[in-house]
Amino acid sequence: MYSKKPKHTGLKYALLLISLIIALASGVFFWPIVSAKYNLYSSKPKTEKIQVDNVGKPKTHLLKATYKDVVYATVAKDNGEMKDLKMNIFKPFIDNGPTPVLIYIHGGGWSEGDYNNGYIDPVLKEGDVINITNTDSSKNANFKAFSKVIDKGITFVSVGYRLSNEAIFPAQIFDVKGAVRYLKANAAKYGIDPTRIAVAGDEAGGQLALLLGMTAGNPKFEGDVGGNSEFDSGTIAVVDFYGPTDLLTMAIDGNSRYVSRKESIEKHDTPTAPEAKLLGYTNPEQGVGILRGLRNKKKVKEPDYEKVKLAEMASPLQQVRSSNPPIFIVHGVKNNNVPIRQSLKLADALLRADVENIYITNSEGDSGYQGDFLSEMAVKWVAEKLNNRK
Repeated sequence: MYSKKPKHTGLKYALLLISLIIALASGVFFWPIVSAKYNLYSSKPKTEKIQVDNVGKPKTHLLKATYKDVVYATVAKDNGEMKDLKMNIFKPFIDNGPTPVLIYIHGGGWSEGDYNNGYIDPVLKEGDVINITNTDSSKNANFKAFSKVIDKGITFVSVGYRLSNEAIFPAQIFDVKGAVRYLKANAAKYGIDPTRIAVAGDEAGGQLALLLGMTAGNPKFEGDVGGNSEFDSGTIAVVDFYGPTDLLTMAIDGNSRYVSRKESIEKHDTPTAPEAKLLGYTNPEQGVGILRGLRNKKKVKEPDYEKVKLAEMASPLQQVRSSNPPIFIVHGVKNNNVPIRQSLKLADALLRADVENIYITNSEGDSGYQGDFLSEMAVKWVAEKLNNRK
């Protein structure tokens, strides 16, 4: 179900017949082509009890950074102050040579959050028994869920970037591109395979993950953060949990069943909206709604049209190409922060461009954690992409 369209009609209908049998048995429909749409329900969080037999080597998943607070670049904020960009690197407990890597980019409306995601390095001694909720409804639940790739022999890396109150776009994509180049330049030091790197993110982090994966080799998006220009910033797969894909249409894409038009405009079109802050378009008479009007009326000679172009640059929907890597998309139907139509438009564009993708809708999901089943499905998918790469 993850592969591209079957070339032979007979094979296509055989796979469809199998899908129908599975559907009848399980109630979940699998469409064996490039883009799949599922309608699934989230599950309750699980709390695991962990016995530590050997310090740092529990029987089941426990997150402990191997390299903490690694500075991958020092950059300037828009006010001239300098900031160290950092990452945490979590190596798998069983490390058999250079490992593949999953990079995680945090959400927070581009204006809050950091690479730690609430993570505190555990202090353990042999014989300890602790309770740890690996998947829950807290803000860092997706971070915890994605970190489970370490159980599949994959290095997990959580990266920081400049927030919108520190620097406007494209600083954020320049930062995460610099993080990828840093990892590739230091592959031997950290025991990783620079040819097997994937990226995941939720909400604002999903938007950045998409841009990172979809713009490999495009100098407009590279920047020079951290140097290492002899290395590329390409990734082989992307996991996007409800990332914005079209910054100029967030307000009008809202689902009227869950949010009113007035609320959508207030949330997305005003000068105080996250999108306006990201673009640096926050004066009282500004906001993304103004930019959408300029684009709709094709007022390309207006001085502010440069901000329209910046918003389009920040929109993954504008970066769809047949060369894009495989993309796994999850979006909750009730999400009022990022309308589900944003992901629907992306999935349709990817399908038209013949880009391998999985698109999943969660009937009960809004923003935040999407449930154990979908998280585990995403982890399994990206692990297969990383571990099966030749």
